[in-house]
Amino acid sequence: REVQVREMTGNEEDMLSSKTVPNNKKIGMLVQACLVRVGEITDRGRLNAIVNKLTVWDRVLLMYADRRTTRGDEYPYRETCPECKFKGIFHLDLSQLEIKRMDDSAQRKYTRKLPSGKTVVFHPLLGEHEDEISKAANSTSALSLAMLLRIESIDDQPPTLQLVKNLSHRDREFLRTQFDEVEGGVETN
Repeated sequence: REVQVREMTGNEEDMLSSKTVPNNKKIGMLVQACLVRVGEITDRGRLNAIVNKLTVWDRVLLMYADRRTTRGDEYPYRETCPECKFKGIFHLDLSQLEIKRMDDSAQRKYTRKLPSGKTVVFHPLLGEHEDEISKAANSTSALSLAMLLRIESIDDQPPTLQLVKNLSHRDREFLRTQFDEVEGGVETN
């Protein structure tokens, strides 16, 4: 749970503005570049391996830590107030974002019974899934693939993309709720 990050440099800024690097990959690259220490670990090779095994939400949290270290806690943004319709610049204090931690960060397998009665075993989405997510970003199967990358089995059978696509809407909504419940995250609304 204890990490140290460093301020971004021009190297990271250039990478973030690149049109050739997919957005999902940018998060991993930024986190790997700016991560100085995890616990007592400072070896660059071990840190890079750790980043690939982190949950997607842990990586997002580290991205926010990089942003806060580099530019501070105040995040200005342009918006229209939905109530009074005032258009202006509002400020968000990034240090006040609500963080939902995983109940047990060492647990990596979960078993749930779907509304249809099927049993699913799944794990959190990890950084190592980044390439598959990037490839599917513009695919008509992107939502199903994001589910497939988490699922280890459905009724003791290895999952396929078609099997995930054939799940009922109720089962898929239930699974998304379960993913959100166990993966933790940062409240970004």
